[in-house]
Amino acid sequence: MKSDLWERLLLALVGAKLLVALLGVVFGVPSPADHAEKTFLSPELLIVPLCVYGLVGAGLLLGGSGDRRASLLGISFLLLATPFSNRPLLRLIEAGTPGLDYPALILSSLCFDAFLPYFLWRFVGEFPTTVLSFRTRRLLSAGTLISLLSGVVLFGFELVQLFVKAAESVNHPVESLSLVAPEKPSYGFYSVVLSLSLAALVFLLTRIPRTTEVEKRRALVFVAGLSVMAPFLILILISAALAVLNSPWKPPTAALLPLFLLFCSVPFTTSYAVVVHQVLNVRLIARKALQYALARYSAIGLAVVPLAALAAYVFEHREETINRIFSGPRLPLAPCSTRSTATSSASSTTRARRSPCSSSASGRPTGWRSWGRCSAGRWTSRSIRRAWRSSPSIPAPGCSPIPRSAAGGWTPPRSSPP
Repeated sequence: MKSDLWERLLLALVGAKLLVALLGVVFGVPSPADHAEKTFLSPELLIVPLCVYGLVGAGLLLGGSGDRRASLLGISFLLLATPFSNRPLLRLIEAGTPGLDYPALILSSLCFDAFLPYFLWRFVGEFPTTVLSFRTRRLLSAGTLISLLSGVVLFGFELVQLFVKAAESVNHPVESLSLVAPEKPSYGFYSVVLSLSLAALVFLLTRIPRTTEVEKRRALVFVAGLSVMAPFLILILISAALAVLNSPWKPPTAALLPLFLLFCSVPFTTSYAVVVHQVLNVRLIARKALQYALARYSAIGLAVVPLAALAAYVFEHREETINRIFSGPRLPLAPCSTRSTATSSASSTTRARRSPCSSSASGRPTGWRSWGRCSAGRWTSRSIRRAWRSSPSIPAPGCSPIPRSAAGGWTPPRSSPP
């Protein structure tokens, strides 16, 4: 996906924020925000969506370079993971780890999830694939532009708070950097973000009836997977509205925990709906790669085994002379290893000149190419050719007679030899 420079910078900062947040999970300590502001669920449980959305989003972004829809969905998942990284970053600031406290302070003030509606509107403009009318295009452009402007305003508003607190700390030094860290985004911030995101999903629903059957099925699977996120988001919106009215409300844990688990399952179901057309291609590539690897290493094994056997034999008799090693009953080793290598690379045009001592594993002849079972084991190809030239029907020891045509070539027998 071809993106502008600011989008690439945004993705780089998002990746840095998520990685530093994971370090905060390991090295961080409880911050003042953990004691002052209690979340619906435990901080340890909130690490699950951070990892799930981050990993799935990175996989879609890196593996979907040829699919704009997969890349846009991956960016949306990465942005959805950033709100769950604020607490680990604040813990890392409180720990005061050298070299990580100041980067964590700056990254905790960058609210990248403000751009989530913008990328969602771009995604619903690409998925499902269909021809857009002029009116639909205008609506899509308006939603995308409004989401981008809202993201810039919300992102800048949260970043200004960091500069304000940093300027105040110059005149009034603070004991800990956690006192300079800005507070988490308000419910008004997330009300705007979630409202624009829900508007993008409504726009997606209006496009489904005008798509083809294949795209309609994929869009319905995507919407069904995304719909399990709605109850969890609705609870957040209700809580935000009640907080504005000075009536805070906390949902019951028995109802919130199942909805939270469904919220964490969204990346898997929606990703399948978007990239399902690539599943067969991935399997085909994997199968071809496996076949190539097996064929290659099998050929290497066939070439190496005879040489390894010969090397082992020579090493076993390394104290003897070469004439003694390759003479007497030890002689067949070299011709057999050479013959096995030559046989594996012989072409079909030289099949008639194979050794007359070739036979099947059971010891019986294997057609007209085999004339008997070699019992002596000392016949070489050169000695067989000399004997054949001197007598037209002389067989090898333990082998049946070899017929010869008048033209001097090999003649296959009409029936199998006894």
